[in-house]
Amino acid sequence: MQEFLNTDKLFSMTSWKKKAAHVFLLLDCADEEGIVTAAINRWPQREVIPLHRWTKEAENADIGPHLVQVTRDSQLMQWFLKEGGAEYGIILFSQASTEALADHLQPFLESILPDGRQKMFRFYDPVTLYYFLPSLTPEELHSFMGPACGIACTRPVCTDKGDSLFVEHPTALVELPPLNRTPRDC
Repeated sequence: MQEFLNTDKLFSMTSWKKKAAHVFLLLDCADEEGIVTAAINRWPQREVIPLHRWTKEAENADIGPHLVQVTRDSQLMQWFLKEGGAEYGIILFSQASTEALADHLQPFLESILPDGRQKMFRFYDPVTLYYFLPSLTPEELHSFMGPACGIACTRPVCTDKGDSLFVEHPTALVELPPLNRTPRDC
């Protein structure tokens, strides 16, 4: 099996270990085949919170992103890391509760375009996050990450190159991968 994120590197990040952070998956349940929902149902976790609950998109809660607290060795985490689940979401580390982290992330589901229109923002898509995080100023990164002390994702089309993004909070953006690539560079 191919590992989509380097587990040793992921779980040895110093600041995450020092803070004894919880591990969360933010999974996109809108996949056409229902793979993510099936994985969540197959390996039930303590807490699963749909981010669209209590929003104007509440009717889409079942297919929207779900925040799931996991352990490093849980079956859901192993599926995510080794069997292709990484293309369906991102990993977050936080000392916050599942509820508090979900409450922080929920407002980021919408963005306001320059013309004033509101649109859904799929920040939990690893391809989106891979390019979004490096575009933030340190202040914006601090605001976006909130109670998360780390975020990890992979660009699924480049997983064979080990092309992953690890961001610690707060971090200097100079530590992130160079921005001179486009999605077609793979």
